[in-house]
Amino acid sequence: MTRLIKKIDRVKSIDEAIMMEQLGANIIGVSLANNLKFDDDRIITEEVVLAIKKVLKKAKLVGEIIISNDLSNMIKLIKKIGLDYIQPIGSNLPSLEFREALLKEGIGIIYSNIEVSHDDDSSWILSRFLDENKLNASFFQIDLLPEYDNSWEFFKFESPQYLEEIQIEDINLLGNQYPLLIVLDYTPDNVKDILIRMDSIKGITMEMGNNPTRNDFHYFECSEVVKILEELKKLV
Repeated sequence: MTRLIKKIDRVKSIDEAIMMEQLGANIIGVSLANNLKFDDDRIITEEVVLAIKKVLKKAKLVGEIIISNDLSNMIKLIKKIGLDYIQPIGSNLPSLEFREALLKEGIGIIYSNIEVSHDDDSSWILSRFLDENKLNASFFQIDLLPEYDNSWEFFKFESPQYLEEIQIEDINLLGNQYPLLIVLDYTPDNVKDILIRMDSIKGITMEMGNNPTRNDFHYFECSEVVKILEELKKLV
């Protein structure tokens, strides 16, 4: 479990960042722009991100941003803040020019906004990325069965009854080919089981938020994340 990546998204303060890192998070995510999924206070300023960067001892920093057409200023901002990764908001791929510029600076891209429903064909999950050159993909972040509140229970007990639907084994096969971070309905009671059964993944992501504007994705309150990270520390 020590090599498992634990990525916590939408951290909003220095205190929160310190707490999450001490609990074992090794990628800290911050939101510099509104992704329209929440109506809360977790969009933070450049100054707060800079302060968070300074206090992190080991954890990497990823910024959730909207890609603009002003490539030069975007790169300057990303370098100024000291982001290790960027996570584009939306489903459109960053331009090849932007991907190449980030690659040159040693800054990776985490591709999120990938949702996998129970009836999806596993061969199509990452299909739109496969013909692209220089993706500079550090990770692909996949939200699994977001249409179900009890998605892990569905994966274990319902999916095996319908072999044409997505299976745990399909995700493990994908994880053997690509660097996957997955999002599920984690709890202190199920997270160990998930990691045992999903043994090909690189890590897990928990996106923090309040007042969601949609009901078709997984998210967590800060207190829930703390309990899950505390449980993970017992597994080291």
